[in-house]
Amino acid sequence: MSSFIEQLAVYGINPKHHRGQNFLVDKNILHKIVEAADIKKNDTIVEIGAGLGTLTVELAKKAKKVFAVEIDKDLIPLLERNTADYSNIEIIKDNALEVPLSRYAKKDGGYKVVANIPYHITSRLIRLLLEGCPKPSSLLLLIQKEVAQRIIAKAPHSSLLSLSVQYYANPRVLFSVSRNSFSPRPKVESAVAAFELFPTSTLPNQKEQEMFFYLIKAGFRAKRKLLINNLSSGLDISSTTIREIFLKLHIPEKARAQELSLEQWEHLSKEILRLSSPRSRGSSR
Repeated sequence: MSSFIEQLAVYGINPKHHRGQNFLVDKNILHKIVEAADIKKNDTIVEIGAGLGTLTVELAKKAKKVFAVEIDKDLIPLLERNTADYSNIEIIKDNALEVPLSRYAKKDGGYKVVANIPYHITSRLIRLLLEGCPKPSSLLLLIQKEVAQRIIAKAPHSSLLSLSVQYYANPRVLFSVSRNSFSPRPKVESAVAAFELFPTSTLPNQKEQEMFFYLIKAGFRAKRKLLINNLSSGLDISSTTIREIFLKLHIPEKARAQELSLEQWEHLSKEILRLSSPRSRGSSR
Protein backbone atom coordinates (compact mmCIF):
# COMPACT_ATOMS: atom_id res chain seq x y z
CA MET A 1 0.00 0.00 0.00
CA SER A 2 1.48 3.34 -1.03
CA SER A 3 1.88 6.10 1.53
CA PHE A 4 -1.11 7.93 2.94
CA ILE A 5 -0.07 11.29 1.49
CA GLU A 6 0.58 9.81 -1.97
CA GLN A 7 -2.83 8.14 -2.11
CA LEU A 8 -4.74 11.25 -1.12
CA ALA A 9 -2.78 13.36 -3.59
CA VAL A 10 -3.45 10.98 -6.47
CA TYR A 11 -7.18 10.97 -5.78
CA GLY A 12 -7.34 14.68 -4.96
CA ILE A 13 -8.80 14.07 -1.52
CA ASN A 14 -8.53 16.33 1.52
CA PRO A 15 -9.46 14.84 4.94
CA LYS A 16 -12.82 16.21 6.06
CA HIS A 17 -12.79 17.87 9.46
CA HIS A 18 -16.58 17.66 9.84
CA ARG A 19 -16.36 13.87 9.54
CA GLY A 20 -13.57 13.63 12.09
CA GLN A 21 -11.19 12.12 9.52
CA ASN A 22 -7.91 11.50 11.30
CA PHE A 23 -6.56 8.34 9.69
CA LEU A 24 -4.54 5.89 11.79
CA VAL A 25 -1.25 5.30 9.98
CA ASP A 26 0.99 3.92 12.75
CA LYS A 27 1.56 0.24 11.92
CA ASN A 28 2.59 -0.60 15.48
CA ILE A 29 -0.73 0.72 16.84
CA LEU A 30 -2.65 -1.11 14.10
CA HIS A 31 -1.03 -4.37 15.17
CA LYS A 32 -1.68 -3.66 18.87
CA ILE A 33 -5.37 -3.08 18.15
CA VAL A 34 -5.71 -6.32 16.20
CA GLU A 35 -3.87 -8.24 18.92
CA ALA A 36 -6.08 -6.73 21.64
CA ALA A 37 -9.21 -7.68 19.69
CA ASP A 38 -8.30 -11.37 20.08
CA ILE A 39 -9.79 -12.25 16.70
CA LYS A 40 -10.56 -15.89 15.96
CA LYS A 41 -10.60 -17.38 12.46
CA ASN A 42 -14.40 -17.77 12.49
CA ASP A 43 -15.14 -14.25 13.76
CA THR A 44 -17.26 -11.69 11.93
CA ILE A 45 -15.83 -8.21 12.41
CA VAL A 46 -17.48 -4.85 11.84
CA GLU A 47 -15.18 -1.90 11.27
CA ILE A 48 -16.83 1.53 11.44
CA GLY A 49 -15.16 4.36 9.55
CA ALA A 50 -12.91 2.15 7.42
CA GLY A 51 -11.26 5.12 5.70
CA LEU A 52 -8.32 3.95 3.56
CA GLY A 53 -8.57 0.35 4.74
CA THR A 54 -5.35 0.24 6.77
CA LEU A 55 -7.06 -1.40 9.75
CA THR A 56 -9.50 -3.27 7.51
CA VAL A 57 -6.72 -5.27 5.86
CA GLU A 58 -5.15 -6.22 9.20
CA LEU A 59 -8.53 -7.42 10.48
CA ALA A 60 -9.16 -9.43 7.31
CA LYS A 61 -5.92 -11.34 7.84
CA LYS A 62 -7.35 -12.77 11.07
CA ALA A 63 -11.15 -12.93 10.68
CA LYS A 64 -13.56 -14.96 8.61
CA LYS A 65 -15.51 -11.88 7.49
CA VAL A 66 -15.02 -8.11 7.76
CA PHE A 67 -17.78 -5.59 7.14
CA ALA A 68 -16.05 -2.28 6.42
CA VAL A 69 -18.52 0.59 6.92
CA GLU A 70 -17.65 3.92 5.30
CA ILE A 71 -19.94 6.89 4.73
CA ASP A 72 -17.58 9.09 2.67
CA LYS A 73 -18.13 8.40 -1.03
CA ASP A 74 -14.85 10.11 -1.91
CA LEU A 75 -12.91 7.46 0.05
CA ILE A 76 -14.68 4.43 -1.41
CA PRO A 77 -12.47 4.08 -4.55
CA LEU A 78 -9.35 4.12 -2.35
CA LEU A 79 -10.89 1.70 0.14
CA GLU A 80 -11.89 -0.69 -2.66
CA ARG A 81 -8.44 -0.53 -4.20
CA ASN A 82 -6.60 -1.13 -0.93
CA THR A 83 -8.78 -4.11 0.06
CA ALA A 84 -9.15 -5.69 -3.38
CA ASP A 85 -6.91 -8.66 -2.53
CA TYR A 86 -9.18 -9.82 0.31
CA SER A 87 -12.34 -11.70 -0.64
CA ASN A 88 -13.55 -11.74 2.97
CA ILE A 89 -14.03 -7.95 3.07
CA GLU A 90 -17.44 -6.49 2.27
CA ILE A 91 -17.59 -2.71 1.97
CA ILE A 92 -20.80 -1.09 3.20
CA LYS A 93 -21.26 2.39 1.77
CA ASP A 94 -23.54 3.82 4.42
CA ASN A 95 -23.90 5.69 7.69
CA ALA A 96 -22.96 3.40 10.58
CA LEU A 97 -25.69 5.01 12.70
CA GLU A 98 -28.33 3.90 10.20
CA VAL A 99 -27.22 0.42 9.09
CA PRO A 100 -29.44 -2.27 10.72
CA LEU A 101 -27.36 -4.27 13.17
CA SER A 102 -29.05 -7.45 11.96
CA ARG A 103 -27.03 -7.13 8.75
CA TYR A 104 -23.90 -8.11 10.65
CA ALA A 105 -25.32 -11.04 12.62
CA LYS A 106 -25.09 -14.42 10.93
CA LYS A 107 -26.81 -17.69 11.70
CA ASP A 108 -23.51 -19.18 12.87
CA GLY A 109 -22.89 -16.53 15.50
CA GLY A 110 -22.66 -12.85 16.36
CA TYR A 111 -20.16 -10.18 15.48
CA LYS A 112 -17.42 -8.06 17.03
CA VAL A 113 -16.83 -4.36 16.50
CA VAL A 114 -13.26 -3.12 16.08
CA ALA A 115 -12.95 0.47 14.92
CA ASN A 116 -11.24 3.85 14.89
CA ILE A 117 -14.49 5.75 15.10
CA PRO A 118 -15.08 9.42 14.30
CA TYR A 119 -14.98 11.19 17.65
CA HIS A 120 -18.06 13.33 17.06
CA ILE A 121 -20.32 10.26 16.93
CA THR A 122 -18.68 8.32 19.78
CA SER A 123 -21.48 8.59 22.36
CA ARG A 124 -24.30 7.96 19.89
CA LEU A 125 -22.54 5.01 18.30
CA ILE A 126 -21.66 3.31 21.58
CA ARG A 127 -25.24 3.67 22.84
CA LEU A 128 -26.55 2.29 19.54
CA LEU A 129 -24.33 -0.78 19.75
CA LEU A 130 -24.97 -1.42 23.46
CA GLU A 131 -28.74 -0.95 23.28
CA GLY A 132 -29.36 -2.35 19.81
CA CYS A 133 -30.40 -5.83 18.74
CA PRO A 134 -28.53 -7.96 18.08
CA LYS A 135 -25.69 -6.66 20.23
CA PRO A 136 -22.06 -7.35 19.31
CA SER A 137 -20.22 -9.89 21.43
CA SER A 138 -17.46 -7.34 22.09
CA LEU A 139 -16.35 -3.79 21.29
CA LEU A 140 -12.82 -2.50 20.81
CA LEU A 141 -12.76 1.18 19.96
CA LEU A 142 -10.13 3.81 19.33
CA ILE A 143 -11.66 6.96 20.81
CA GLN A 144 -10.70 10.32 22.29
CA LYS A 145 -8.75 9.72 25.50
CA GLU A 146 -10.80 12.22 27.50
CA VAL A 147 -14.01 10.45 26.47
CA ALA A 148 -12.51 7.07 27.38
CA GLN A 149 -11.71 8.37 30.86
CA ARG A 150 -15.27 9.69 31.24
CA ILE A 151 -16.68 6.31 30.19
CA ILE A 152 -14.80 4.38 32.89
CA ALA A 153 -15.40 6.98 35.64
CA LYS A 154 -17.05 5.94 38.91
CA ALA A 155 -18.82 7.92 41.63
CA PRO A 156 -18.29 10.68 42.67
CA HIS A 157 -17.36 11.46 39.06
CA SER A 158 -20.14 9.56 37.30
CA SER A 159 -21.84 11.03 34.24
CA LEU A 160 -24.75 10.25 31.99
CA LEU A 161 -22.28 8.66 29.57
CA SER A 162 -20.46 6.49 32.12
CA LEU A 163 -23.69 5.19 33.65
CA SER A 164 -25.22 4.51 30.24
CA VAL A 165 -22.21 2.45 29.17
CA GLN A 166 -21.58 0.65 32.47
CA TYR A 167 -25.23 -0.40 32.64
CA TYR A 168 -24.57 -2.70 29.67
CA ALA A 169 -20.84 -3.38 29.76
CA ASN A 170 -17.60 -3.35 31.68
CA PRO A 171 -15.37 -0.78 29.90
CA ARG A 172 -11.57 -0.71 30.20
CA VAL A 173 -8.91 1.57 28.76
CA LEU A 174 -6.19 -0.66 27.31
CA PHE A 175 -3.58 1.81 26.09
CA SER A 176 -3.07 5.39 24.97
CA VAL A 177 -2.42 6.44 21.38
CA SER A 178 -0.36 9.52 20.54
CA ARG A 179 -1.76 12.11 18.17
CA ASN A 180 1.41 11.47 16.11
CA SER A 181 -0.05 8.10 15.09
CA PHE A 182 -2.60 9.84 12.87
CA SER A 183 -2.65 11.84 9.66
CA PRO A 184 -3.74 14.54 9.79
CA ARG A 185 -2.61 14.97 13.40
CA PRO A 186 -5.62 15.53 15.71
CA LYS A 187 -5.66 18.12 18.48
CA VAL A 188 -6.37 15.52 21.18
CA GLU A 189 -4.84 12.34 22.52
CA SER A 190 -6.58 9.02 21.91
CA ALA A 191 -6.99 5.68 23.65
CA VAL A 192 -8.10 2.16 22.84
CA ALA A 193 -10.99 1.00 25.02
CA ALA A 194 -12.46 -2.49 25.32
CA PHE A 195 -16.07 -3.13 26.30
CA GLU A 196 -17.03 -6.48 27.82
CA LEU A 197 -20.77 -6.70 27.23
CA PHE A 198 -22.98 -8.30 29.87
CA PRO A 199 -25.13 -11.23 28.64
CA THR A 200 -28.62 -10.10 27.66
CA SER A 201 -30.08 -12.69 30.04
CA THR A 202 -28.51 -10.90 33.03
CA LEU A 203 -29.91 -7.46 32.19
CA PRO A 204 -33.01 -6.01 33.92
CA ASN A 205 -36.34 -6.30 32.15
CA GLN A 206 -37.51 -3.71 29.62
CA LYS A 207 -39.54 -1.64 32.11
CA GLU A 208 -36.62 -1.46 34.52
CA GLN A 209 -34.26 -0.40 31.72
CA GLU A 210 -36.63 2.33 30.57
CA MET A 211 -37.04 3.64 34.09
CA PHE A 212 -33.28 3.60 34.71
CA PHE A 213 -32.53 5.79 31.69
CA TYR A 214 -35.49 8.06 32.31
CA LEU A 215 -34.25 8.50 35.87
CA ILE A 216 -30.60 9.28 35.12
CA LYS A 217 -31.59 11.78 32.42
CA ALA A 218 -33.78 13.55 34.97
CA GLY A 219 -31.04 13.36 37.57
CA PHE A 220 -28.34 14.92 35.38
CA ARG A 221 -30.59 17.62 33.98
CA ALA A 222 -28.96 20.20 36.26
CA LYS A 223 -25.71 18.66 37.49
CA ARG A 224 -24.97 21.30 40.15
CA LYS A 225 -28.37 21.07 41.79
CA LEU A 226 -29.31 18.59 44.50
CA LEU A 227 -30.50 15.29 43.08
CA ILE A 228 -33.69 15.41 45.14
CA ASN A 229 -34.74 18.61 43.39
CA ASN A 230 -33.87 17.30 39.92
CA LEU A 231 -35.83 14.10 40.43
CA SER A 232 -38.79 15.83 42.02
CA SER A 233 -39.22 18.20 39.07
CA GLY A 234 -38.21 15.68 36.40
CA LEU A 235 -40.44 12.85 37.63
CA ASP A 236 -43.26 14.99 39.02
CA ILE A 237 -42.89 13.36 42.45
CA SER A 238 -42.89 15.37 45.66
CA SER A 239 -39.52 16.10 47.21
CA THR A 240 -40.84 14.58 50.45
CA THR A 241 -41.41 11.24 48.71
CA ILE A 242 -37.96 11.36 47.06
CA ARG A 243 -36.41 12.18 50.44
CA GLU A 244 -38.13 9.14 51.99
CA ILE A 245 -36.76 6.90 49.22
CA PHE A 246 -33.27 8.31 49.76
CA LEU A 247 -33.54 7.56 53.47
CA LYS A 248 -34.64 3.99 52.74
CA LEU A 249 -31.74 3.42 50.35
CA HIS A 250 -29.17 5.21 52.56
CA ILE A 251 -28.54 7.91 49.95
CA PRO A 252 -27.41 11.26 51.45
CA GLU A 253 -30.13 13.90 51.26
CA LYS A 254 -27.75 16.44 49.71
CA ALA A 255 -26.32 14.06 47.12
CA ARG A 256 -25.80 15.21 43.55
CA ALA A 257 -26.27 13.04 40.47
CA GLN A 258 -22.57 12.35 39.85
CA GLU A 259 -22.05 11.14 43.43
CA LEU A 260 -24.28 8.06 43.14
CA SER A 261 -22.83 4.72 42.06
CA LEU A 262 -24.37 2.62 39.30
CA GLU A 263 -25.70 0.23 41.96
CA GLN A 264 -27.39 3.10 43.82
CA TRP A 265 -29.00 4.34 40.60
CA GLU A 266 -30.30 0.83 39.89
CA HIS A 267 -31.79 0.52 43.39
CA LEU A 268 -33.30 3.98 43.10
CA SER A 269 -34.79 3.11 39.72
CA LYS A 270 -36.39 -0.08 41.02
CA GLU A 271 -37.81 1.70 44.05
CA ILE A 272 -39.41 4.46 41.98
CA LEU A 273 -40.73 1.89 39.51
CA ARG A 274 -42.26 -0.05 42.40
CA LEU A 275 -43.77 3.14 43.78
CA SER A 276 -45.34 3.99 40.42
CA SER A 277 -46.81 0.55 39.76
CA PRO A 278 -50.64 0.18 39.93
CA ARG A 279 -50.41 -2.36 42.76
CA SER A 280 -48.25 -0.02 44.82
CA ARG A 281 -50.56 2.93 44.23
CA GLY A 282 -53.58 0.83 45.15
CA SER A 283 -52.04 -0.39 48.39
CA SER A 284 -51.16 3.14 49.47
CA ARG A 285 -54.76 4.37 49.45
